[in-house]
This record gives sequence, C-alpha cells and structure tokens, in this order.
Amino acid sequence: MINYYGKDREQVEKKLDEITNEISPTIKRLYLTGTADPFYSKSFREFLETLDSKKFTKLESIHLHTNGSLWNQKMWERVKAIHPYVSSCEVSIDAGTKETYETKTRIGGKWDVLLENLEFITTIDTIKFFSFSFVVQDSNFREMKLFYDMITNYMKGSKSKFDVFYNAITNWGTYTEEQYNEKNVTNPNHKDHKEFLEVLEEMKDLPFFTNNFNHLYTKKQTLI
Repeated sequence: MINYYGKDREQVEKKLDEITNEISPTIKRLYLTGTADPFYSKSFREFLETLDSKKFTKLESIHLHTNGSLWNQKMWERVKAIHPYVSSCEVSIDAGTKETYETKTRIGGKWDVLLENLEFITTIDTIKFFSFSFVVQDSNFREMKLFYDMITNYMKGSKSKFDVFYNAITNWGTYTEEQYNEKNVTNPNHKDHKEFLEVLEEMKDLPFFTNNFNHLYTKKQTLI
C-alpha cells in the first residue's frame, strides 16, 4: 500500500522520461519492476499505458514483476500498448491460504481478488513463461506445498512454461536484526529450521519447483 508522492514521484517520473526520450532506441528488454508493483505505481502504470513502439525500436521483451492484486482483464486492457512485448512475468504471492495472505504476509491484500486475477493471468497465452514466487519465512513455510499445489492447478493444461519459485526472506532494512532472525527459517539456528527442512525434503524433487536454497543441499541433492 506504499506509493511515492512529491519529490520521490518526481524522481521516478524523471527517470522514466529519460528512458523514453533519451535511451529508448537502445533498449531491448525492460524489467518492471523489483522496487514497485507496475500496476499500483501511478508512474510505472502510466509508462506502460503510453509506451510508444516508435521510440522503443529495438524493444524485444518486457518482464512484469507484480503481486497480481491489480492485474485483471480491465487493467490488462489499459496497458494494451505493451501486449506484444510481455513474454514473461513473476507474480509474487507468499502464501497458500487466505488467512496467512491477508493477516501475515500481504496485510491489506484480498485473497479472493488475487485468485480471480490468477484465473485471468494464467490464460494470457502470449506470455511464454510464468514464475510464481513465495518468500519463505516463519509465518508461511508450512504452506509451501499448498502454494505449489494451487499454482500447478492453475497452470494445468497451459502451453506456457512456468516455475514455482521459493526464496529466503531478505532484510531490506524492514526488520531489526532480532526480528529478521525470528523470521528467517532458512537459518540453521532458527527454532523451526528442522521442520522447514522436512517440508523442503518433501518438495525437492517436484517438477516446476525452484528455489535459492542450494546451500542446504549436498552434491547428491540430499538435504543437510
């Protein structure tokens, strides 16, 4: 629910203006974005709505990184200018149940709206690769398999490639060191680490399952 205003928004819009009017002829790929949801941010949304193919003459692809909460058919129609370029996306969700999504990992989010949007997003057949991501932490690691089952069910029958990607929580300055240590179940010193490894053991050979937990595997792919 965070958005930029005033000078912060002016800086973002200045950068986007520079991209459009100064370096657009050199750009082959755009990634929007690891710092803000492209559909919620007014600046990024307007950039997508007004993208001019005559300026981005070498543009080949756009990757969208979003939480999916606003990506419905109406929004997709608003950004029609980018349709020919969007070949991949990442939808970050971080929960396998409504309670966890709405009260722990995405406070303010609406689970039922998200599910409706996933129904739509997964039918966009021009997108060739989907990644559905899940930031693993103490409040959701027990739902890793639930999330996997939900996503694979949505993608059942799809001709597009996809993965279900799990990554360890990172402290971007959001938490104190103590708070971060409480949340990071991938840390061997965490009280729930053993239980997390048991979940990981159950899932490690599933198709479409990807993660950044390589440091927890031996060369034989046996969990430490």
